[in-house]
Amino acid sequence: MTHEVKFFQRPVFILIFFMAFIIIASIVFSLNKSSAEEKYLAANDKVPSIKAFGGSAEEVKEGVLKYGIIAFVVLGILAMALAYILYGISSIFKLKSGASWSMALSSLLLFSLGFELTFLERGYVTIANAIIYFIGNPLFISSLMMLISSILLLIYNIKRS
Repeated sequence: MTHEVKFFQRPVFILIFFMAFIIIASIVFSLNKSSAEEKYLAANDKVPSIKAFGGSAEEVKEGVLKYGIIAFVVLGILAMALAYILYGISSIFKLKSGASWSMALSSLLLFSLGFELTFLERGYVTIANAIIYFIGNPLFISSLMMLISSILLLIYNIKRS
């Protein structure tokens, strides 16, 4: 008797899942630029002692706008690597829904980082404010979408097995 692996439980689906995260995060980053810029400049104006540290607010903003998408690619690759490690561990112990569990746990890690940056972190220097407003908000939104979809996929796979 052969054991058929469902599409959502194949290792290639982890790759597809986190490529979707990178695409969604990049889209949210692009759509969020104008509102993030307003919040970023307002945050820098509130604390005058940080205006000159790490470059001017305009220089930092231009750098983050130019290279910010790279953060989502790196985070997506790291989360995907973690998901594959967790999938390998679940395969060793022959756990059912291993791909779904690994995607859910990796998405939870991304969500935790996005939540931390968006709601808990305080910006004391211009670069921290740039990361909070330009990277943190899109990371929170996109990782929340991925976390919800991975949990729904996990529930689906548990009910089917």
